[in-house]
Amino acid sequence: MHRMRQALAHNRGVEVDAVSFSEAVRGLLVDRDQAARELAGQPGSWPTSRTIEVPADLWDGLTDCRNRLSHSQGSLYTIMRKLNFDAEVTNEEVREAFEAVQASKRAVTGMEDLLVHFVQGATDAAVAKSDAQAS
Repeated sequence: MHRMRQALAHNRGVEVDAVSFSEAVRGLLVDRDQAARELAGQPGSWPTSRTIEVPADLWDGLTDCRNRLSHSQGSLYTIMRKLNFDAEVTNEEVREAFEAVQASKRAVTGMEDLLVHFVQGATDAAVAKSDAQAS
């Protein structure tokens, strides 16, 4: 994650602290895996999902994000289509679309939290292993 933040900061010409962890996570979730690796400048060195064990709650969180994003896109598309054809958009449709977008935002935030805990846990385990090997 730090490499992603470094690459984003370098591309923008800002300090690493100006790029949030959440922004780096979103980049990795939204962009293709290969694009994220290229952006970080280390295409061959990052592990893929095939080389690390990913807990079920992360996969469930990702599935929830995808489902909620698809639902909100569908709701917004319905409104857009009606507006393009000068059809009436009901208050109920607007409310449902708003709620779908809010649910999507909550799902992405929840996924970010899961990823933070996963990365912190993996980092702590790697540090402990390194310390044990050094002793």
